[in-house]
Amino acid sequence: MNFSPGGPRSVAPIPRILHAIWIGDESRRPDRCLNSWRDMHPGWEFRLWGNAEYRGRRWKSHAQMEIFHALGMWEGIADLMRYEILQEHGGVYVDADSICVRPLDDWLLDLRLFAIWESERHRPGLIANGFIGCIPGHPAMDDLVAATARMARRPFRRSWRSLHLKGLRLAFVWDSVPAWQIVGPLLFTRVLRRYPADDVTVLPSVMFLPKHFLDAAERASSMIYSRHEWGTTQILLGTAPRPSPVAAPPDGLPLPASGSAGLP
Repeated sequence: MNFSPGGPRSVAPIPRILHAIWIGDESRRPDRCLNSWRDMHPGWEFRLWGNAEYRGRRWKSHAQMEIFHALGMWEGIADLMRYEILQEHGGVYVDADSICVRPLDDWLLDLRLFAIWESERHRPGLIANGFIGCIPGHPAMDDLVAATARMARRPFRRSWRSLHLKGLRLAFVWDSVPAWQIVGPLLFTRVLRRYPADDVTVLPSVMFLPKHFLDAAERASSMIYSRHEWGTTQILLGTAPRPSPVAAPPDGLPLPASGSAGLP
């Protein structure tokens, strides 16, 4: 991987297509944020992928999507959709709850694939998947889609630390596993780390995430393209209060394999 803005150049540029996804309750869609990206890029194609698009095609990762859908884990569906969208169309994916503050520069489109660190301070080594630009058919996207297309993993794991008594019996507790640990930044980071500097460029987090949800204040920089509205993503990143362990997964979902964390 390459870690500087002056990364390797692609022969064919990243297409001028902005992708955003909003799955679930459309009445809560952050249109102000979405419109900021559209307004800042008048010469670009803007594609909003919603419930109709989700239901209107056969996704390669449909098995995992259906599991997430049954549990209302919309962020997991959005993770899976963005990989397949970028694999097929290329372009730049942006989180729907981010606000664009200045247009993307042309040099970004000369890269083969770019992403950003989530936070060099709070999450060192973790690559965010909320802002991704790439050419169509990038091999990293091929690898991500190949991995998620094989998934049908229930987002629960047996907790060996949460044994409790039921009368005179010991019973295991099943903890929920957030989508970001199954198909989000953890998987994204593992795949991107396989690629050399002429394929993947990881940019400083301040360019798209100048204020991490653990930061007390926004960092100053002349390189900032967007600001993130963390309110809608705290749950999927594990900073909101975690749900209590459950004695068994919800009805209709088979138990995961013993000790499985849902990771490849």
